[in-house]
Amino acid sequence: MLKSMKNGAERMRDIVMSLQNFSPMDEESMKPTDIHESIDGVLGILHNIIKKGIEVVKEYGKLSNVTCYPALLSQVFMNTINYCLEALVAATDAKSKPTITIRTEMTDSEAIVRIAENGPGMSADVVDRISFSCVFLYICGRYQAEPGNEGWGCSLPGIIEAKHGGKLSCTSTPGEGTEFVIYLPLGNS
Repeated sequence: MLKSMKNGAERMRDIVMSLQNFSPMDEESMKPTDIHESIDGVLGILHNIIKKGIEVVKEYGKLSNVTCYPALLSQVFMNTINYCLEALVAATDAKSKPTITIRTEMTDSEAIVRIAENGPGMSADVVDRISFSCVFLYICGRYQAEPGNEGWGCSLPGIIEAKHGGKLSCTSTPGEGTEFVIYLPLGNS
């Protein structure tokens, strides 16, 4: 029973630490951030959903810290990974074990994060509509459209391109899955 209590307390500590990455106060300034730690924090929050038969493969390359808005970047990771989970859970004709693969790498000028799932995939017109239209993703699921509260959320491109000077791409093949690629410049690191 003591071991179970200890495991529960450690799990609660991990969740609280992960939630700190979503603090709106982090939006105020850019700071060097460990991308792997940010992704692992999101995976910790989604732990109960992920353990339901979905495998997560992490292929982390060597990355320097990236200067970014940590809460906004965690928001991007949360919503992208959650999208992948939803696609895999909704798939009824899985040909292989439902898997999310997260790869990171670094070039001379940017950090690259690839988040892919092997679910049903999407047609090109759906990718065009969902990935870069005004799909709003909000921290902690809060929708605040009142004037002056725009900082609570913005589209994925708004976070990656406008806020971080990066790039976001999405490729998908029906029957083979979807991959999101996030490019973050290292120039500010």
